[in-house]
Amino acid sequence: MKKIMNTGLALSFALLLSACGMPSSEELTGDVKEAQEKVKNVQVKVTGKEEGSSDYQVNGVQEFDFKNKAGYVNTKMNGEELKMYHDGDETLAVAGEESTKVQGEEKKYVTALINNAMELQQNPIRYYQKYDKNLPNEFDVTEKDKDYVLTFNGDKDKKQKIVADDAKAYYKIINQGSDTAVDLD
Repeated sequence: MKKIMNTGLALSFALLLSACGMPSSEELTGDVKEAQEKVKNVQVKVTGKEEGSSDYQVNGVQEFDFKNKAGYVNTKMNGEELKMYHDGDETLAVAGEESTKVQGEEKKYVTALINNAMELQQNPIRYYQKYDKNLPNEFDVTEKDKDYVLTFNGDKDKKQKIVADDAKAYYKIINQGSDTAVDLD
């Protein structure tokens, strides 16, 4: 009887140790989403390049105050600078030396651009999860220098679907709600 009890204790201890091992990607992405909700503001450096019919490079800074729902985007596209600001009440655009209080349809457009960028920067996993509900399970978990590293492991089709869905949503904003077909090559 003592041997069976010792074996049972050893087995219970082994299960406890394995349960305390590497967390799952679903657990970690849940923790990340929860922690991101506590972030009050961010400043993000943005760089990008579009190749195709309108080759251009984008560099800039985005600053967001999530508590006050305020956003500032300073973008240089092919050397031309555009600054946009939205705080819930007022929306401003500055091109070169000229500052304009944005109103009407243009205000909806600028507000949508800033809000979309703010949603992405506030909680990237939650943002991309709207395109793939199973996203929290699509990461490999490794440990590096006492930190956990999440690496997206979705296949090529999943990656393309997420990128294509996000591009379509972005182009819908810049086309001011129009569902104009977008060539996603």
